[in-house]
Amino acid sequence: MGELPRVDVVAAYAGCDGALLDAAVAAGARGVVLQALGAGNACAAVARTVGRLVARGVPVLVCSRAFSGPVTPLYTAGGGADLGRAGAVFAGDLSPWQARLLLSVALTHKPEDPGPVVSQWLAQPSPDGVRAA
Repeated sequence: MGELPRVDVVAAYAGCDGALLDAAVAAGARGVVLQALGAGNACAAVARTVGRLVARGVPVLVCSRAFSGPVTPLYTAGGGADLGRAGAVFAGDLSPWQARLLLSVALTHKPEDPGPVVSQWLAQPSPDGVRAA
């Protein structure tokens, strides 16, 4: 097995736009992990950029910047519900760094559509018996 495909982690913050997501892809990222706020939220500009990237075939996984807890598509106005409608995949309670590795491996196995590989892995019980997503 050669090198894993490049997947960048981009942090969301209050008032951010989608420029860093676009820059990651322009620099060669084949996928992006959005390190979102709280339970998986960002602003409307980020949600629009995520939609554009996903439409171009760039997978986006959403994780939290919080120390622990899962991400869920709850809120609108750029929140998790909008990210979900834009095509982002919520990575449960994985850290951004765990999600980055998962997406890189999924891109290796199914480069044209890594989503099912990611979803299948997230649906498996974790070693402690808790579901990852």
